[in-house]
Amino acid sequence: MSVDSSALPAGATVAQYLTKKWGIKTRLVPLSVVAVLTTPTRVVKNNPRRFALIVVNNGTGSVFVGWDNGVTISNGLPLSASGGSITLLADEDGELTCGEMIAIAAAGGNNLSVWEVESL
Repeated sequence: MSVDSSALPAGATVAQYLTKKWGIKTRLVPLSVVAVLTTPTRVVKNNPRRFALIVVNNGTGSVFVGWDNGVTISNGLPLSASGGSITLLADEDGELTCGEMIAIAAAGGNNLSVWEVESL
């Protein structure tokens, strides 16, 4: 869905733009850091109010993400060490954006930084 930028007032903020685009106010959820284990580890809970999600692997080993407890290092989406990331946006990624995300690592010592944008 596009928004006619001429309909926004001069000096409009991103928050105003998103309110017009999505029809609802949003907020940035405070940063969370998740230590990923060698067993399935919840990164985020299911949240139908989530519009955007960014997950960054700050660890020294690869982390693999999926959307259920069946995620493994063989079938998960890989996030490479030292900055591998995934960005999900409701407009592009649909239900994946608001679903529960699970991660697993081949070895311990990997942290994920997680940012979410959700509706108020």
